[in-house]
Amino acid sequence: MTAGEGRRSVAGWLHQVSRRMLWSVVVLIPFAIAACAQLRHGWAPAGENAQAYLRWLAFWEHPPTLGAVSRLGSGGMTASHPGPATWWMGYPVYWAAGGGPTGVVMAVVALGALWAVVTVRLLAPFKATPNLEIPAILAPLGMVFLVLLARTLGPTALTEPWNPWFGVFSFAVAIVATWRVLCGAPQALVFVVLAASYSLQAHLSYLPMVAVLGIVSLGSCWLQAREDRWVIARPVMWSVGVGAALWVLPVIEQFRSSRGNASVLLGAFRSPTEAPVGLGPALRTVVSAWAPSTSFVHGMPTVTAGRSMSVGAAVVLVGWIATIVLGWRHREIPAIGALMRMHLLLGLLTGAAVVAISRTLGEVFAYLVPWLGVVVALAWATSLATLILLQSGRIPTASQLAQQRPGIAALVDSPASRPLGVLFLAGALLLLTAPRLSSVTLGDSPAERTVDEALPVLTKLLDPTDPLLIEWVDPVGFGGVGYGTLAGLERSQFRAFANERYSAATMPHRVRSLANVERVLWIVSGPQQQSWDQLVESGQAERLVVIDPRSDSQRRQFEHLHELLRMRLVEIERDGGPPTLLEALDQNLWSLRSDPRLTRAEIAQVDELASLGVPTAFYLTNNTVEAPQPT
Repeated sequence: MTAGEGRRSVAGWLHQVSRRMLWSVVVLIPFAIAACAQLRHGWAPAGENAQAYLRWLAFWEHPPTLGAVSRLGSGGMTASHPGPATWWMGYPVYWAAGGGPTGVVMAVVALGALWAVVTVRLLAPFKATPNLEIPAILAPLGMVFLVLLARTLGPTALTEPWNPWFGVFSFAVAIVATWRVLCGAPQALVFVVLAASYSLQAHLSYLPMVAVLGIVSLGSCWLQAREDRWVIARPVMWSVGVGAALWVLPVIEQFRSSRGNASVLLGAFRSPTEAPVGLGPALRTVVSAWAPSTSFVHGMPTVTAGRSMSVGAAVVLVGWIATIVLGWRHREIPAIGALMRMHLLLGLLTGAAVVAISRTLGEVFAYLVPWLGVVVALAWATSLATLILLQSGRIPTASQLAQQRPGIAALVDSPASRPLGVLFLAGALLLLTAPRLSSVTLGDSPAERTVDEALPVLTKLLDPTDPLLIEWVDPVGFGGVGYGTLAGLERSQFRAFANERYSAATMPHRVRSLANVERVLWIVSGPQQQSWDQLVESGQAERLVVIDPRSDSQRRQFEHLHELLRMRLVEIERDGGPPTLLEALDQNLWSLRSDPRLTRAEIAQVDELASLGVPTAFYLTNNTVEAPQPT
């Protein structure tokens, strides 16, 4: 074979590859980059990442029936998020990857990648009704903005087993599937139920948005059933079956468990301990998500409610509204009519977001609104598709392609859509996303570094046959090292257990009382180690290891911030009010940052203090030794 024949053969093979398959492959780029970077590094889960790890560690012995632990609670009980879909769908990948932290990362990446691919496939062109036609240009644009969304979210959101991230790309599927139902494809109702349930079970913050999608989908199906009820009969039956399968375990837990997770959640909303943020902060939060710097560079800030409305966000919103108005004037064009339905759906979700966020209790953290990025990304893709179709009559719709070239109705007849053009686009996206997504974030927190250093020492000093209760005193990481140590010891076949107050986080089967163990491993972070060292001197405790995850510069920075905050808190307490702030500085930073007497600048200093970490000491005692009182 000559060189020319070889080139023609390769080109011929490339032209035989489905464009839709190529779009699906390209959308995997950010997930592949993030996974490869993280797997080369390795990590020891801590905090809520370790809690997710615990669900998969004992999956078959104690199948999970609920989602991750929530910050909500009532009646002295802590609630969990609604359901276990993530654990069940991710377990096959976790198992196939060999379990452990590597299996956790692979499960998270695989689930996110799966939902992203399904989103692109659902954006594929099709002839919905005589008056509605899905344009072929939307799939590649949707793919591009999903990749940009993944880049903006960063490697943490693609690899970390933290439940707010689980529902991001499944929510994209839910939106696109709802749109297809609106366009006359009731078969997509199954995807609405599957993806919306998955997102909601991952994190309760998706509830209002999922409710909107459910109402719109069911309303559309009802209207279609008035014309021909048999058209929607099969999709509805399949959807009911899928929904029942996804929610059967939470329903069983509600009626068989003494706590009833749904009852605990309802109790938290009926008796809130914090006031809603209100309409003004909610509006600023939603508008700020449209700023180009938020959409494509930095992402949402940790705390969003205090942001002002930027000029960039206002310009983008006005541009989106103008695009909708312009497209509405040409809605008789089948492709434009279909895009208008997407625009209206996204507009409805944006309005619902303002209402939902306004009812959020306490501060609006970025992890409570990850779905905003999905709405914005799809709005960008839909707007560009609308403008392209309005400005260029050369881009055909799916039916025009079918008439011109039977069998390739799913393709876009433009150079950029040909396989070599797709590969060129893939290379460009690779160059754009690789620098940000190849950075390693898992394993870099103080808690994870502490667990990583401590576990080899603990596994040598502790007896794996002795039941061991793990307790902790943690003013900074909120038990992060404790959960990571529990998961690491269980992975190493130790009989490690937790206190009953952590049953929602660790699952009830890991709960033991002091009477059922002989040894207690106390994990003490921060200044309380001085009291514990006195127990060591008296022979009541044994200090196993002390880990300080900070560098010299970080220690100096911590001491500087700590002193600044201490002096400021002394001034605040001198001005009046209960003297609780100084105690919280050394005992509970979460309580401190929630105090209304602190300014936003001071809250930022508290957050920075927590991010630097503190030394952690591990003490071994018998079950009769009481923890010393905080000093």
